Amino acid sequence: MIRITQEESKVLAKELRWFSDFGARYPKGLSSLNMPKAGNLHFFSFKRFNRLPDLPRGAYLVIDESRDLRQDWIVAIAQNPRLEIAKLTRILHDKRRRSVKYKNVKGAYIADSAHIGSDCYIEPGAFIGDNVVLAKRCEVYANAVLHAGVRAETKCRFLPGSVIGAYGFGYGLSEKEPSLQIAHLGGVELGPEVDVGAGTFISSGTIDPTVVGSGTKLDAHVYVGHNVRIGNGCMIATGSVVGGSSKIGNGVWLHPGAQIKTKIDIGDNAVIGMGAVVMKGVADGETVMGDVAGEIRKRLKREAGIDALLRERVR
Repeated sequence: MIRITQEESKVLAKELRWFSDFGARYPKGLSSLNMPKAGNLHFFSFKRFNRLPDLPRGAYLVIDESRDLRQDWIVAIAQNPRLEIAKLTRILHDKRRRSVKYKNVKGAYIADSAHIGSDCYIEPGAFIGDNVVLAKRCEVYANAVLHAGVRAETKCRFLPGSVIGAYGFGYGLSEKEPSLQIAHLGGVELGPEVDVGAGTFISSGTIDPTVVGSGTKLDAHVYVGHNVRIGNGCMIATGSVVGGSSKIGNGVWLHPGAQIKTKIDIGDNAVIGMGAVVMKGVADGETVMGDVAGEIRKRLKREAGIDALLRERVR
């Protein structure tokens, strides 16, 4: 959820015609369809989804058609809701960043609004942004960047050159207007004792946070897309890519160069082999390898069966 202040609502009403249609009854915040909330603003398009979302009474909704709507929703009509969410988030982001103030602390730049726990170690060249929260005994090394809204529990480590909470690859697309990148305001939440390797990139969530569970270790040069949820105790090796909105269970191993498609679910204790390209869900405990990745035991049995048939033909 992204809170929207009354002052921000007045700015939005000036910039966005549909927002001004709400009159003085401004929404309190912005919520995703996955975690809807009464009094908050939601976006939906019949062009992308056929079934209306299940929103509570008093929810605000920006939608492209007025059919089948509940009377207890507060509704605004916009031709391209996804483009409008890009416009709204960019306005919020631009307004908020202008008010952030930074201080130089032994060569690290830290926002005044950041909360740094006891016994944290921060090297020169680190950047810690607006409303970042670091629990005690976290470590932030040179040239690591923690953007607005990052929250890290005890003993997290951010190695040199890691970037946490920057925009993900999400755009409002339009045939009539230039595509506009959505300002990802959801932030990143990391459980205790997460390691983020050198040069690793974890995208901010769009509205809800991107989540990395406790004890998970990310090697150097890993990419994690927006809205991803990674479980506890995972090991993610160098060069791995986790596409946006994917869900990784607990105890999962991603070997070097593993590629996970967007919106894919990986079950608990699964193993993804080196260089595997995963295009569909992986069940609990499965081991998959190859391009496109397949469950290794099933693949070996199939290959053994083919070998047996070939031997029979040779006879």
